[in-house]
Amino acid sequence: MIGYRDLVQAMTELELDAHSRVIAHVSLEPFGGVQGGAETVVGALHSLVETVVMPAFTRRTMVVPPVGPPDNALEYGTQVEANLDAVVFDPNMPVDEDLGTVPEVFRSLASSERSLHPIISFSAKSAEEALTRQALDHPLAPVEWLAEYDADVLLIGADHRRNVSLHWAEQLAGRKT
Repeated sequence: MIGYRDLVQAMTELELDAHSRVIAHVSLEPFGGVQGGAETVVGALHSLVETVVMPAFTRRTMVVPPVGPPDNALEYGTQVEANLDAVVFDPNMPVDEDLGTVPEVFRSLASSERSLHPIISFSAKSAEEALTRQALDHPLAPVEWLAEYDADVLLIGADHRRNVSLHWAEQLAGRKT
C-alpha cells in the first residue's frame, strides 16, 4: 500500500519542491488505498509544494435557466425538477462527492482558502490572488493565474479527463466554453 514517503518521493522525482505551484487532481481509487487515506495525500502536498490549487466544485448549486446561448452544452428548459433541488452556495459546503475525498479534505483544512464561485470554486494553499481573481464571468481565473506562473498539473490517480486546466487551454484556443 502506498504511504506518505512514497508520495513525497514520487513528487520529488517529478521535481516538485517548496517553490512549486500545482493544480492537483487526485483520485485514490486506482491505488486500492493509501495508508492514512486522503489526509496522507494532502499532507504530502502541503509538506512539499508551495502552492496547491484543487477544484472544489459544487454543481448542486447550479440552476439551468429556461433559455440561454446556443451551443453551450446545456439543454435549456429541461432541468425544471433538478432546479428545485438546487441549494444556495456556501463556501463551507462540501466539495462534490464525484471529485473524491482528497479535494474535500484539502478544502476543510484551516490553511486552505476557497473561491466564491457558486459552481466552479477552487480551494487553494498560498494562492489568495488566484482565488480573488475569479468572477462569475471568469470562472477559470485561478487556472489562468497558475498558467501565468508556469505551474504544473499534478495528476494522482486521475487522467486528463479530470484536468480542468484543459478548459483554460480550450478558451485560449478560441473554443466557446
